[in-house]
Amino acid sequence: MTRLPPTSIGVRRHRSSRIWHAIDLVPEGGEQSLVCGSRRALGNISRSKGDTEKAIRHFEIALEIASPFDWHDLLFWIHYELAGLFRGEGRFDDANAHIERAKSHTVDSAYNLGHAMELKARVWYHQSRREGTARG
Repeated sequence: MTRLPPTSIGVRRHRSSRIWHAIDLVPEGGEQSLVCGSRRALGNISRSKGDTEKAIRHFEIALEIASPFDWHDLLFWIHYELAGLFRGEGRFDDANAHIERAKSHTVDSAYNLGHAMELKARVWYHQSRREGTARG
């Protein structure tokens, strides 16, 4: 049996299908963390497929689920992933806004704060390159 590499389209579709199936199995009123994590995963899958709007929607739903519970680690990573998505799209103001939101959820985590600062530096770098190209 031939196994597909983890980055192949067939594997991503299969993973996306499994995640949707997992969401359907969650009973109403329970396991919000599973649904939240699934939406985050769907956001990353949509992003990898180049479907930015769908990715944003999945991430926004994950934020809506995680916010009332103050799941700081999940909230950090969802905002971090949105910031990376917006950076890739050249939407630097949106990227910076999500980095600031991510930083507000670091809750004494030097590891997460370090990731946020590194991403902020990458945004500044790409933004300065784009502005330099526009001037030159």
